Amino acid sequence: MRMCGKIGYWVVCFMACAVCSDVYSRRVIDVWSQSQFDSLTSIITRQLESGERDIHVRLAAGRFKFSENHIYLKDLAYPRSSVTISGERGTVVYSDGMGYSRGDRYCYAFNHQNTFLDDHLQELSIWSESMIADDTIRVVDRSGGRCFIPYRGLEPQSGELCRYTYVLVTMWFTSSIYKVSAITDEGVFFECTDLNDDNWLKTYNVNLDYAYTKHCRVRIQMPRFRVCNMLSAPNSIADGRIESEKDRLHECRNTTFVSLEGCKLRTFNIDGICFNGNANNWNKYLIEASDCKFTKGLNITGNSFRYLKSLAVCVTATDNLTFQENKAIFCSSGIVRSNNDCKNSNVLNNRFEQCGTGMTNIPLVQTIGTDFLVKGNVLSDFGYSGLNSGVFWGHEMTYKCSGIIEENELYYTDITLDNIEKRTLIDSGAIYVSTQNHKTVIRNNYIHDYIGIWDYRGIYMDDGANNCHVYGNKVRNTPTSYSIQFSSQGKESDPNNKAPYFYRGNMEADNDCDGKIYLKQK
Repeated sequence: MRMCGKIGYWVVCFMACAVCSDVYSRRVIDVWSQSQFDSLTSIITRQLESGERDIHVRLAAGRFKFSENHIYLKDLAYPRSSVTISGERGTVVYSDGMGYSRGDRYCYAFNHQNTFLDDHLQELSIWSESMIADDTIRVVDRSGGRCFIPYRGLEPQSGELCRYTYVLVTMWFTSSIYKVSAITDEGVFFECTDLNDDNWLKTYNVNLDYAYTKHCRVRIQMPRFRVCNMLSAPNSIADGRIESEKDRLHECRNTTFVSLEGCKLRTFNIDGICFNGNANNWNKYLIEASDCKFTKGLNITGNSFRYLKSLAVCVTATDNLTFQENKAIFCSSGIVRSNNDCKNSNVLNNRFEQCGTGMTNIPLVQTIGTDFLVKGNVLSDFGYSGLNSGVFWGHEMTYKCSGIIEENELYYTDITLDNIEKRTLIDSGAIYVSTQNHKTVIRNNYIHDYIGIWDYRGIYMDDGANNCHVYGNKVRNTPTSYSIQFSSQGKESDPNNKAPYFYRGNMEADNDCDGKIYLKQK
């Protein structure tokens, strides 16, 4: 009996040591210099290959520039190992690029979506503020797509002076960017590469802003536009030279800091880092993961994101994302997207301010997978839409999107309300459910002062929203449309969809709204 007791004692001790070893045998790697920072991929890979279970990379306070795919891990299968990349107070990570002084010759092909920062890492905008045309956009040459925006007051420029000049034209619920060929004292000439007729609104696509608001019987809204690199702008690239109010500036040319493909890990964690600027790329993101398996999650917590041109985080076919207690401000695109084949994506207790302001129909948070939870977030002065579930039209397969959107607050302040015509698009919802939802629960959210030019709903279930349960929400001051609106139900009307979708079963109850609710069952 005494021997059994001793054996039991040593077994317990052995198990306790094993547990302690698994928890506390952390391999800490302190990164103080840019050269160490440049070797992060090889450092992490070597530690994983050597059998380390808990790898912690600590970035010291200071500035670090990342290259494209700076941390790139592919097909690494260490399901019992965790990797953490953390920063201290004052750790700043931003895209590598090129530094310029005023009057320097620009040395590469210009990307109008790149980010320019001054020495204090504050953004230098190369785009003008939104302007409203004096009249509708005229098509000068239909076959060549040459168009003209009537607008007086700009400094004329042409030829080489327009080499790096582009115009962004808003169109109903999105925008497109075109090359400017000349600016005269009468307006802006540009080449529209996708000029077409809109059969419903009976107009060219470049005039959809005007046509839609006329169709909705509100005040006539002339087309809106923004121009980059004008001679009269405070920051521009004219005749191949950098012109700026600041003496020094840095151009961010890279998009992706972390790229994970086909990896199997226990966790991958990023926390406590200030990300401060990257370049736009429609197919790349600051932090991206695809076809990965994280048994305890891809955890992105306690970071800040500033001046990003791409999405901050995008996961595809990757489960267990947690994006929690982060702050994003002054980011022109969306922040988080979990794509198809993702399960258990969690977006929790984050704060987003003045993000998604690039005048495109990109929501700040988009969830397309199953079992998602979007909870406790605060979104202010965002662009087209705040929270989105589902996919937009034109897909060749159906997606079963399901999850919960709850206890979030979404609103505009005077920053947006004083400039509605210059900061908002048309036809959206603060919480926007797109097509092909299997079941989404929207409950206990607070939406207020959400005002666009027209058709800005508090909660909007678009064509194809299926089995949505909407209850317990409070909606105040959405005067240009319904507080809550469900589109008519039946067969999805997208002519490009190769997998027609039938939608029904939407429910609404116990919502506290000061406007109308539209729900039509079929």
